[in-house]
Amino acid sequence: MRGEREQKCLDWVKENVKNIFYYGFSRENMELFEHCLFAAAANPRNSEFPDFIFKDGIIEHFQITSSRLNRKGSVHQKEYSHYCKNSKNTFQAFQEEINQNPSFNKVQSKHCFFKQPEHSYEYLKVSFRKIWNSHLEGLKKYSGCKDTAIFLIDYSEFALGMYEDVFENLQMGLRYDDLRKPQEFSAYRLSRDKSMLDFLYKSKDFIKFVIYRYHDGCEAIQIDNIPELKKLLPWKFCIEACKVMNVGSIYVTNVLDK
Repeated sequence: MRGEREQKCLDWVKENVKNIFYYGFSRENMELFEHCLFAAAANPRNSEFPDFIFKDGIIEHFQITSSRLNRKGSVHQKEYSHYCKNSKNTFQAFQEEINQNPSFNKVQSKHCFFKQPEHSYEYLKVSFRKIWNSHLEGLKKYSGCKDTAIFLIDYSEFALGMYEDVFENLQMGLRYDDLRKPQEFSAYRLSRDKSMLDFLYKSKDFIKFVIYRYHDGCEAIQIDNIPELKKLLPWKFCIEACKVMNVGSIYVTNVLDK
């Protein structure tokens, strides 16, 4: 079912289309991809698959998580929503208190903290595969035109980092200096995960493009060219959870008019 989040995610991708990292695209397919993005319109059947449609295909959005899943969904999303609600109420009460008891020309502040629950790469794989397979079944059952099927994956959590293990099979105790600097990312990048790329490739007969939006960037992958991409990924990446704390703050001062 489409909601506000799906539309906002697609709009963000369109607004940042010139900053997307493209993997496995020819010039012709880049033009096709951008045409699909801007031609896509919300499905008038709001409760049905897919989220967006255009003349020759569809775009389907879904969100993944690297936190634990329970019967109610992502533990992270549940706890973060609770934090947002509580911090909003806390800041509102603080603002009202300052207005009622002003302290002129003095800055006062209030802070709220959110410590992320447990995250892991294993949780992400479970979430990704489960939701992907569910939407893939929806695509297979869809009777409309799906010549160009695009899955839009939304991962908004800042929870996993990646480090290229270029020293995996090297002799330890030797100096290699700047011979090969490992790639390192503070955010999970789907394009570097050979295991998940192999998983995507199994759907090459059904899905043409994957859009992966992470917290501060976006990747686009042409699925049938994944074997070519992997030729540039000789080493695996270590993927580990980051320790992250969100801090919300408000600063208030009352100014005495002269």
